[in-house]
Amino acid sequence: MTKKKKYITVICIVLAAIVAGLLAFLLIRNKDVIDHIPAKSKAVVVITPSNEETGEALQQLMRDIVNLNVEGLDFTEPSYVFITPNEYYGMAIKVDNKDKVAQSFPNQKIEKGDGAQWLWFGDAWQLCWTDDVFLALGPSTIEDQAHIRRTLSIMLDASADEGFGHTDRYKQMMASDGDIRLFSKLEVIPMPYNLPFKMCIPDTCEAEKVLIYANAKNEGGKWLADCNITSEDEDILRIMNTAEKKNTQISTVEPEGVGCNNLLFMAGNAEYGQLSKIINKDNTMQMLFASFNDSTNVKQKIKEMTGGYSFCIENIDENLHAACLLTGKTKEGSPVVIESKKKLSEAAFDGAKISEQAKGLKFYFHLNFLPLQNNKALQEKHPTLVKLFGNIKSITYKATTNRTAKTEVETYQ
Repeated sequence: MTKKKKYITVICIVLAAIVAGLLAFLLIRNKDVIDHIPAKSKAVVVITPSNEETGEALQQLMRDIVNLNVEGLDFTEPSYVFITPNEYYGMAIKVDNKDKVAQSFPNQKIEKGDGAQWLWFGDAWQLCWTDDVFLALGPSTIEDQAHIRRTLSIMLDASADEGFGHTDRYKQMMASDGDIRLFSKLEVIPMPYNLPFKMCIPDTCEAEKVLIYANAKNEGGKWLADCNITSEDEDILRIMNTAEKKNTQISTVEPEGVGCNNLLFMAGNAEYGQLSKIINKDNTMQMLFASFNDSTNVKQKIKEMTGGYSFCIENIDENLHAACLLTGKTKEGSPVVIESKKKLSEAAFDGAKISEQAKGLKFYFHLNFLPLQNNKALQEKHPTLVKLFGNIKSITYKATTNRTAKTEVETYQ
């Protein structure tokens, strides 16, 4: 080989090395926060702060749920809350200043390794952060810390195309407008938040195959959201669509005088015995229905119900006993009225008739947090339960079809 050819070869090798280095640098630097979230996550919430209030809401969520107050994070960029495939809860937030993040944990043992800083926080959460991203995963126990740390290491090292940001689910979630966008499998949404979705689809739809997409905007102290129930399984979609044709709109609702100051009001159709099936399967619902006289007979009566029904809870005491009322009709048209041991007061029937809002819908659900926040005995016995409701006044879910709904979350100003 001539000197000239050797010289050209060396130049090509050097140029190739420079290009490869630049590409590697760009790939690392351009890795977004979303790319650290596992592609098979069971739920992902993206919070895009269009205003200062949205960013503050996320910081408040961190303080309330994880008891975290972290400096050095960039809440002007999209932040994420997610549930991993093995059902750990996680947060992923862009880092603005990693030194300030570390300073948020004085007198605590911060370790360095795998290109990140690590902290086991509050005996339940594994935290780690780099120049670019802050990750939190938990809750768990010290025995599982090594496993959670390995999970986070994999999330940090994963290539961009292995993250949730390169999935069809992410594309569908981001196709809609909103300050908050959500994707979730039905199986990981807890009670009572999953109740509206469960009430709208047959129980033959496997929860792990039912997907929820939602987007929300903040308008004057209210979060307004569009929700869509769907599936990637053709058989599940077929079952949903068949149920949609059978399930008629709500025409009448009893009792009509139920007011908006009650804890919960729910109205729908019992065309395929969904209420009965949920009660039999869900531990929370079974505990609630223990408030009724002769709960075994109650379950039988609910099985006999068809057509429109309504369910009202006025309040729940510190022992989780409820003052509630369930009304409906049998197939023969006979009225079904089931009262709890604790009777509803006259005040339960005062105020606005929210039952009027249910007419013409497939399902209506109104959850009012004020009775819980005003219940001092409940706060003392179940402080976490009450604390989780934070700044929320009420949640209203209005299903125009079995699979689409408008949701309104009212907050305190």
